[in-house]
Amino acid sequence: MVAVTDNEKLANMLFMPTQVELPEGKSIYRLFEEQVEKTPNEIAAVFGEQQITYANLNVKANQLARHLLKKSIGDNTMVAVLMSRSIYCLVALLASMKAGAIYTPIDMKLPQKRVDYILDDCGAKHVLVDVDSPFDKIDPEKAELIRVDAEDIYTGDDANLDMDVSKDQAVYCIYTSGSTGQPKGVLVQSKGLMNYILWAKKQYTSESTKYFAFYSPLNFDLTVTSIFVPLISGMTICIYSDTNDDVPVINRVIEDNRVDILKLTPAHLALLEGEDLSESNLKVLILGGEDLKVEVARKVDKKLGGRALIYNEYGPTETVVGCMIYMYDPLVDVSGSVPIGRPIDNMQIYLLDDELNPVTDLGIGEIYIAGLGVSLGYKNKPDMTEKSFIKDPFEGGFMYKSGDLGKVNDDGHLVYLGRKDSQVKLNGYRIELGEIENVLLSHPEIDECTVSLTTEVNKSIAKEDLQFCVKCGIASNYPNTVFSEEMVCSHCSAFEKYRDVAEAYFSDMQKLQKIVDKMCSENHPKYDCIVSLSGGKDSTYALCKIKDMGARVLAFTLDNGYISERAKDNINRTAERLGIEHRYISTTHMNEIFVDSLQRHSDVCNGCFKTIYTMAINLALEVGVKYIVTGLSKGQLFETRLSELFRMETFDEKVFDKNLIQARKVYHRVEDSANCLLENDWVDDDDVLENIRFVDFFRYSNVLRNDMYGYIEDRVGWVRPPDTGRSTNCLLNDVAIYVHGKERGYHKYSLPYSWDVRMGHIEKGDALREIDDSAEIDEAKVSSILNDLGYEVRDETLGVGDAQIVAYYKSDVEIPVARVDEYMAEALPEYMVPSHFIRLEKMPLTPNGKLNRQALPRPNDYRKNFAESYVAPRNELEEKLAELWKEVLMVDKVGIEDNFFEIGGNSLPALMLLFKVDSQYNKLISIQEFSEDPTIKALSSILQ
Repeated sequence: MVAVTDNEKLANMLFMPTQVELPEGKSIYRLFEEQVEKTPNEIAAVFGEQQITYANLNVKANQLARHLLKKSIGDNTMVAVLMSRSIYCLVALLASMKAGAIYTPIDMKLPQKRVDYILDDCGAKHVLVDVDSPFDKIDPEKAELIRVDAEDIYTGDDANLDMDVSKDQAVYCIYTSGSTGQPKGVLVQSKGLMNYILWAKKQYTSESTKYFAFYSPLNFDLTVTSIFVPLISGMTICIYSDTNDDVPVINRVIEDNRVDILKLTPAHLALLEGEDLSESNLKVLILGGEDLKVEVARKVDKKLGGRALIYNEYGPTETVVGCMIYMYDPLVDVSGSVPIGRPIDNMQIYLLDDELNPVTDLGIGEIYIAGLGVSLGYKNKPDMTEKSFIKDPFEGGFMYKSGDLGKVNDDGHLVYLGRKDSQVKLNGYRIELGEIENVLLSHPEIDECTVSLTTEVNKSIAKEDLQFCVKCGIASNYPNTVFSEEMVCSHCSAFEKYRDVAEAYFSDMQKLQKIVDKMCSENHPKYDCIVSLSGGKDSTYALCKIKDMGARVLAFTLDNGYISERAKDNINRTAERLGIEHRYISTTHMNEIFVDSLQRHSDVCNGCFKTIYTMAINLALEVGVKYIVTGLSKGQLFETRLSELFRMETFDEKVFDKNLIQARKVYHRVEDSANCLLENDWVDDDDVLENIRFVDFFRYSNVLRNDMYGYIEDRVGWVRPPDTGRSTNCLLNDVAIYVHGKERGYHKYSLPYSWDVRMGHIEKGDALREIDDSAEIDEAKVSSILNDLGYEVRDETLGVGDAQIVAYYKSDVEIPVARVDEYMAEALPEYMVPSHFIRLEKMPLTPNGKLNRQALPRPNDYRKNFAESYVAPRNELEEKLAELWKEVLMVDKVGIEDNFFEIGGNSLPALMLLFKVDSQYNKLISIQEFSEDPTIKALSSILQ
């Protein structure tokens, strides 16, 4: 053991704690019992119109604890808690502690597979539930349900139990997301919880603080603070439940304006920027769970008039909620991130290098955490525990290897700098840049190279600065959107040029009836078509109408693991009332597909759509049917494919359908997770993709949305799913909206709703109301689901200059960028192939001969070089080609001599460009031919 006092460097780089003696032989519930003796008649908790005193809460906890003991729940027994936030929830947690059990909180909204895994892993044979619990998520053969709101429990002996909990015993087990794809159960000891809660009481509470908010899920460890700190302090817990009214809980807490102390994440804090806090009673804000930016803290502090203390609390779940603390100071903290400060009582923080030596003064090191709060490790995962919980070489015992980087600022406080990895992280993937460099250097014509990550970002437009098209309602933050003086968007103006083609493509129900009649004439023994039924309004309406038109239907639903229970009720009731066969289809790869879709598109729906299409084709091949009916709205049709095809001057259905089939071939052959993980032996079989016909119902139906609602309500009893809060069927919809808004900077439904307006499917006002939902997103719920998926939202808003991999290389000969791109793609997965390849005459060096990364040209700078030698289009053809390039590359300006691949293009946009060229000019150009001279000038020569 190193003597810290003898080593000045250790003293500088190791944050040593304030040593505080914990009460001997005490536990959290004993401290609660002491508070009961002090304030028996004070209100311990309020929940709506309900309230309970400290004495009554203790009585109920004692009676429930005895009931648990009769069930052999105690003495380190695991017991799961699957409950809503309520007074009985507090009773359940206290009772489990009094009985000596270890409670495992489970979020009621977790998907079934995740619930099953947690129960199996923790080994709980009993689950505490109440009236609001999802009972169907528990297999009665694996675990017994105990209704803690059953009145017959609360009889008999109500005195405190004569039991003591060892300070080393685990008291709860919280499951966090794991890098392996499976959650990890963190076992927290009594002494660690005691240490944190006693410190938090001292730090956050005072005589002027009375009310503490309890609004976050039980399996979110910031909730530990919100429950146990007030219960040992004589405060009142204000409980806020999920009401499914589309109002985020945090907003209801603020509107209620009762609580003095609020613990929340920086993401929650950002939500408060738009709230009027001038009359707020908030006295203490405790931030944790994420990096707290100074700008966010500054705005909220200003709204509160500087009346509230804002604390930044740092601590992984593995070290009991919080282990470092810093109070935001607007005079000191002016930019960047708010520091995480210094350790709490009885906790040591070390800043170490890879050899576990303290870093040099002002150096960057990995944060290691030691002291009373270090947990017992991960349940049933000894290898992971051994890797993350290692011997403390300074003070003895164990320390937790956090994986976080930190640096000491000039004021002696620790600043969080992000994650420590030898890789970069891009779109959720961990990438070794050295691996990319090795592949690039293996190219026979490349002598030197380096690879870096750019992070040039276009910020999103502030909500109050948005403008909206007077015709379609699309917002000005949608990419490549400009407005005329009359406030008409460029998309509406462009649409006028091919409105006749679009209107000719969309037909009527008489044409659809002919298609249905042709289906029926195929004489299949059982079915005429397959219909994809999501359970939402559009697909339900389409299914009902197709059935009414005489088709024998086989309906299927992709059960992606997040279909809401009320949507399933709609689905099952629809199939029953229509008298049709229906199947639920699923895949074990759905979460991987979701994550891949989020990484590629900042949206889960893209991956879901492709899975649905793939499974529809599989099902069609299985039963021998060649017609698949989809319920995509007109807006979704434009978003997913039609806007890419409508650039013709006249409509020729045969040519259009041929191009659509070609687009589908490209779509199914893109190497994404759905393509790689799902069964699709047919993907390279042109005959399959040409013979199976997708019939888009809303190509033929012009029903208004309100009429659609009325029809499906009468026909099959369809009801708006209350557990999603929208007409959608999927619990992931809010996740998709949230992530897309954060990462892309605009609403995911901006484009499809604008097309619905243009095509007369909905009114502009209705469309604007549908997408005005920023206040409806429950970020805590979204965060929980993203944690379950294992996806981390990118911090900045994406744009043209989003973080990208850039390869710089030296070569004596000019190599077509497309060839380098193809060479890299042969050895690396798509997400590792650089977005830009920049050839340099020589690599820039520093005076001591090392690579000068600061001198490497940024991609945008490189584009400026092209702009300086800009050559404008010389004729109408080149002007039209330039418009296509701008659409595909999302750039504002392009010259006829600009190289497609050197100004941001790669193989996928090139395929789309060539597909557009084929659609408009009936000229099929191969990617190889285009790559020889990828300029507008050369392309124009080929077409002429």
